[in-house]
Amino acid sequence: AFILGFTSVLGGYVFAKVNFAGKNIAFYVLMSSMMIPGVALLTPQYLMFRKWTLVDNPLVLFITGCFSAYNIFLVRQTIAGLGDEYKEAAEIDGAGCLTIVFRIYFPMLKPVLAVILIQTFIGQWNDYLFPDIFMAGNTKWLPIGVLSVRIQSDYMYQVSGGGLVNYPLAMVMSVFMMI
Repeated sequence: AFILGFTSVLGGYVFAKVNFAGKNIAFYVLMSSMMIPGVALLTPQYLMFRKWTLVDNPLVLFITGCFSAYNIFLVRQTIAGLGDEYKEAAEIDGAGCLTIVFRIYFPMLKPVLAVILIQTFIGQWNDYLFPDIFMAGNTKWLPIGVLSVRIQSDYMYQVSGGGLVNYPLAMVMSVFMMI
């Protein structure tokens, strides 16, 4: 989550306050990447990560979460809403680009970074498909969300005698997973 916040803040600042050739085209390409469903990219990603021998490697869970077009857009919109006076005052005082980003704008972005952190946590917790496919052979590093589904499917739906669901066990497992 730290790397994602870092790249989102830098990307958002660049697209909001830095002028460079091709800025609008790069931003439109970034925004168009949000139109491709993640499931459509699953097979190409799997082939690419298998070629790089990252399948069943815990590093694959972190590499894919380093950048988010949505979070860059969110930070960009927040920074664009802030005035240029902060940047100009810092430049007059002799601050460099990274100083402006992390000492001037970063404290004002704490609410947005909290939203990014919460959304990233919930998104990673609810992501069952990606870790289950890319970490299928290395169950030791599966995220808790995937393990909870596996535990529930292994123990919660056992049939007892007459083919009924063991409801006391199901309720205990549900409470345990909520905690």
